[in-house]
Amino acid sequence: LRVASLSDEVCAVMADRSWSVHEVKAAVEDCEGVPVLGQRLLCGSTELLDAQVLDRILPASEVTHLVLVRRSPAHVTCLKRLCNLDLSYSADLEEAIELGLDKDLGIAALHAGILKLEQLTIRNSWYGDSPTARLVEELLSDRETIIAVMRLDGMDLRHVQGHLRNDRDVVMAAVCQNGLALQWAALEHRCDRAVVKAAVRENRRAIDYACGGLESDTELRYCIY
Repeated sequence: LRVASLSDEVCAVMADRSWSVHEVKAAVEDCEGVPVLGQRLLCGSTELLDAQVLDRILPASEVTHLVLVRRSPAHVTCLKRLCNLDLSYSADLEEAIELGLDKDLGIAALHAGILKLEQLTIRNSWYGDSPTARLVEELLSDRETIIAVMRLDGMDLRHVQGHLRNDRDVVMAAVCQNGLALQWAALEHRCDRAVVKAAVRENRRAIDYACGGLESDTELRYCIY
């Protein structure tokens, strides 16, 4: 991997394709001293998420070029403090906002696994009309963020709320990461051949959650074997 900043090359990383993005960031930290939480790595225009595995997200080539975008020191400090909070508690989430948690940092925390979608959805009704409630609503309604979270853990589809639960791209991202996420999809998507096929390819047991006759479809069942 050749990792470059927006202005010049940072370093070359000899990475195995079985590495996670987090391991790449750790290697960049060892090479250049940029902390993991201070890094955003992009391949083209797509940001790479910490839990993703290189073999599943990067093109098959000997050399891949990535771009490193550095977070500000203030953002890094805030993310480090978030790591020490139990964000399943409403008081700690409110404290996180006092520390500087905003939408951009909330997205970064979700990408890094510091903040969980479940923590936001379960506690959402607790906040009333407050800055915390408004931030939670912004995060839960950000389509690209939700799709990114699905790519980390498809089973988080059960925590997606509102119209995004019925968004086909959200569902596809979820079932491609974990086929069993099909059980949390709306009926229309469990009857969608392309969605079911993607789910079954990832996990053959996903066929149990197909509907509309697809559960006994010969072609789909052939994907299992």
